[in-house]
Amino acid sequence: WGRHFLALEFWFSVVAALGVLLIVEHQGYQGALLAMLRGCRSTLYSTVASIAGSLLGFVITAASVILAFANTEHLAVLRQSAHYPTIWRTFISTIRALAVLTGVAVAAIVLDRDETPRQWVLYLVAWGCLYGLLRMLRCVWIFEAIIQIVTRDVRTAPPGGSGK
Repeated sequence: WGRHFLALEFWFSVVAALGVLLIVEHQGYQGALLAMLRGCRSTLYSTVASIAGSLLGFVITAASVILAFANTEHLAVLRQSAHYPTIWRTFISTIRALAVLTGVAVAAIVLDRDETPRQWVLYLVAWGCLYGLLRMLRCVWIFEAIIQIVTRDVRTAPPGGSGK
C-alpha cells in the first residue's frame, strides 16, 4: 500500500464500481434499479452534487489552513518529513475527485431522467461517490495527524526542537 496508496485506492474504486455494474447488469437487477430510482433521480443527483460541492469547499479550506500555517514551528516536523509532498498530492487528488463528482452529478441531473434513463450515468456517479469517499477519508486521516502534531504537548516534542 505504502507509497502507492493514491493509485491503489483509485483502482480499488474502479474495480468495485465495475463489480457492482457487472452484478446489476448480469444478474438481472436493472429493473429493480430503475424502479428504485423512478421519481427520485434528480433529488439523488442534486444531493450528491450538494454534498460533493460542500466537501470540496471543506478540503480546499483545510488545505488553505495547512498551507497558511505550514511555516510555523509546530509544523516544522511535517515540512521536514519525506511525506510532506504526499500530503499535498493527496489534497490535490481529493480536490480533483470532488470537483469531478460535483460536475458529473450536476450533469446527471440533465442526462439521466425517468423518461430517458441512462444507467451509465448512475454508475459513473456511484463510482465518483466511492472514489470521493476514499479521498475524503484519506484527507480526514491527514488532517487528524496534523492536528495531533500541532496540539502535541511541548513536553512530548521531539528532541532538538524548542517545543514552543
